[in-house]
Amino acid sequence: MNKPIRTCPQCGNLVEGRPNKKYCSEACKGLYFRENAGSESLVLISKPDSRYNEFIPIEYEEVELEEEDQEEEPLELETYWQKREREEKAQKDQRTATELHEQFCQIVKEFLAAEGRQLAEKPVSEFLDQVDELSNAYRQHPYVKQAASLVPQRLKELYKLQDILRKILQKIGRKSLWQSKSESYELTSKWRKLLRSLMIVD
Repeated sequence: MNKPIRTCPQCGNLVEGRPNKKYCSEACKGLYFRENAGSESLVLISKPDSRYNEFIPIEYEEVELEEEDQEEEPLELETYWQKREREEKAQKDQRTATELHEQFCQIVKEFLAAEGRQLAEKPVSEFLDQVDELSNAYRQHPYVKQAASLVPQRLKELYKLQDILRKILQKIGRKSLWQSKSESYELTSKWRKLLRSLMIVD
């Protein structure tokens, strides 16, 4: 049985090989497609399958989601650790503030209780050391720079306590041998009321 003669649609040469082969070479095939790119037949041939169009958006969205996840994951981890660090710092600051306020209240109570009493040099000196130590700690208070905080006012009152106690020590030190080595102090009602109000927790 004679085989049908096939010629290349691009150059006209004889086409040999498999039965469904249309072009004599890959070069002719590529050239033919380039030259006939605007023809109606090629548009129909190159038109994507409708089923293919249905899956393109899904694949594209999935790829985008994967890329977004890869980009956002470090940010989420960073945000988590930053949040945890802030929470731990806030808890630590709160504990410090509570401890300092308790010490402030104790100092003020002792100061108010000693008002009007004759105090010797040694207990006054020891009490002054406690006030000095608390004043130094209050300067490092975590809320000292907050506008609505009472910490700056409490620190200011501690400074006043220091001044009173130092004046008492000076008066005791200036007394002669035959004079009583003790001294007392009196508070104004306004200052007494202010000290008591500062003992209330913020």
